[in-house]
Amino acid sequence: MAAWSGHPTVARALAGRLSLAMALVAAGTLITYVVAFAYPIVALAASTPGRGATPWAGAHTRLSTAGVVVAVGFVAHTTLVGLWVLHRSPHGRLERSPVLVRQAWVVLVAGLLLLVAVIGLRSDAAGGAWVLVMVGCSIVLSAATLVLHRTAATPDPDSQPTGEPTPRASVRRAVDRVPASELDAVRADLERSLDDLAERGVISGRELEKVRGAPLGMLTIALSAPPTRS
Repeated sequence: MAAWSGHPTVARALAGRLSLAMALVAAGTLITYVVAFAYPIVALAASTPGRGATPWAGAHTRLSTAGVVVAVGFVAHTTLVGLWVLHRSPHGRLERSPVLVRQAWVVLVAGLLLLVAVIGLRSDAAGGAWVLVMVGCSIVLSAATLVLHRTAATPDPDSQPTGEPTPRASVRRAVDRVPASELDAVRADLERSLDDLAERGVISGRELEKVRGAPLGMLTIALSAPPTRS
């Protein structure tokens, strides 16, 4: 860690500390996923008439409620798709996202059922064209996601299924952003430290040989890796 003291981004990646901001982002992402999955189902339930002659049974009320749910959910849906499109592989290609595909299928199927329900409600209540437009946009966005996913690349093995980078990938990307001249200085500092540890017997000759060939930032992983059999 001392060798990376001049590079806080790498140091933070190596430390793996979860700041409050990261926790809030993670919570916000989870909420966005839940809303994006649930909104067409909730809207479909809201458009279904209830029992008895209550205000809830009114076509206009049900149409407006479904429209508000779809409008809020469409924002979350668009956010997920936008982040997916912007998040590219190191080679600049769009990566596959199984979670987003499942969400697209849920919205597509439930959205088609909701479309039929909204058309029926509009025959009993004036207005509601905006609801029809919002539902149509959700269906189109889901279909476009499925089409784009067919052309996407397989995710990087260093990425988690959710698309979030693993600690190893985070360290590697942070190191890649450090200028080459500074990397040489860090490498020289690490070499001196390793030689000192070997001379004092803290690490064995075999461990020294193993970590010398490890990429920068991966010394801990190299030391913890099981020895290879010859």
